[in-house]
Amino acid sequence: MNSITYFVPVDFTRSAYHAVEYAMMMARVSGGQISLFHNIDLQRIEESDNPVVVNLSIDRLFQQAESRMKSLREMIREVNIRASYRIELGYSVEETIKLITTQDVDFVVVGKCEQSTPRVQQTIQQLSIPVFVI
Repeated sequence: MNSITYFVPVDFTRSAYHAVEYAMMMARVSGGQISLFHNIDLQRIEESDNPVVVNLSIDRLFQQAESRMKSLREMIREVNIRASYRIELGYSVEETIKLITTQDVDFVVVGKCEQSTPRVQQTIQQLSIPVFVI
């Protein structure tokens, strides 16, 4: 039997961390694994006519995300749950759906907060697998 994969989009908000906690509880009980995903939204990239400034902005965002995702992955692994992470650059809804549909994901566990509700709803509506909204 294959391990159940819980996919957790992470935007580093309190609700995203709650979603990670719930995914950990479910993975622990089911013997599953967690796949963390962070999207660096193109709208957060600093605009400039100078490509060096744009590249520096992208590099800084990737470095910050990499550090946080490594910490989350290690926290999950400390309780003997397999975990991986991925960071992409793009538009959040599109990148999240693309990744979910191309991976072997069984459940999506997503945090819901007031500011991201439209994006969460857009993502959920386009998925054909179970979604837990925390």
